[in-house]
Amino acid sequence: MSSPPRDSSDWEYRVCSCETPAADFGVFASIVALWNARRTPGRLPAWRDFRFEDFVGWYGWICVCDVVYEPIFDTRYRLWGTRVAEILGYDMTGRSPRRNSAAPFEYEGGYSQAEFDFLETLARQPAIGVTSGSIHWQGRDHVSYEEITLPLSDAGDAVDRLLFVISPNK
Repeated sequence: MSSPPRDSSDWEYRVCSCETPAADFGVFASIVALWNARRTPGRLPAWRDFRFEDFVGWYGWICVCDVVYEPIFDTRYRLWGTRVAEILGYDMTGRSPRRNSAAPFEYEGGYSQAEFDFLETLARQPAIGVTSGSIHWQGRDHVSYEEITLPLSDAGDAVDRLLFVISPNK
């Protein structure tokens, strides 16, 4: 496991091999086991390999984004869980966190360049990512959660989507 550069927040970023045992992911062990069950040797699962029923107990806590590599690395959310929207106070469905596509980049929704560097690492390796930390807002309670990010591929090799599952810290 390695950690990409951190931003100025208290977020922790971990990059894990796709071969890391599901049991090593604690609260996310069942999600990683499901993801592993949808993989075939040497191939990543596609988003289409999953059914709604696969995520019982995680409804509302799932996000899926499409990955764009050119002209710059970017993401666009096709699914933003309702529970995620409730705790964060915004919905990214159909949107990218980038406000502009030229440097200096500006972001919304708590994203930073460190977050984008992390997601790009997961997409290009591919790898499993785990993040945790708190978001602090002025005039609002902080939100603390963990998130696992799993690479997906329609063709089985090049990552074209990322699956996020969020677990709020109680």
